[in-house]
Amino acid sequence: MRRLELSLTMQTHYGLRAWRADRAQGLSCSARHYALRRRDDSALIEAIELHLKDNPGYGFGLLFDEALQPKGCGKTRSWRVYVAMSLNRPRRASGACSTASASHWRSPRTGEPHA
Repeated sequence: MRRLELSLTMQTHYGLRAWRADRAQGLSCSARHYALRRRDDSALIEAIELHLKDNPGYGFGLLFDEALQPKGCGKTRSWRVYVAMSLNRPRRASGACSTASASHWRSPRTGEPHA
C-alpha cells in the first residue's frame, strides 16, 4: 500500500498522470483499483466437518459429490478450504496403524496424538 501512496504523491506534487506515476513505482494499472476481499468460509468448514464426522474415510471426491456440490459450493473453493484444513494428508482408521508407529502420528484436524 505504501507504493500506491507514493504514486499518489507523485501525481499531486509533480503533476504526473496516474499511469505514469504507477509505472514509476512499478505498479500495474489495476493496482490502484484493487480492494482486498475477506472470505468467510465458516459455513463450508462446518459442512465439511459435519460430513466427515459421519463418513471419516471419505476423500475429497466423495465429500464434494455428496455434501458440497448439492449445497452449491464450487469445486475450487471447496478444494482450497479442504487443503487449508490439511485434509489432503493421508488419514488412517483407528485400527489401521500399529501402536508403535501411532505414537508420533497426529490427527490432521485436531492436532491431538493418535490414541
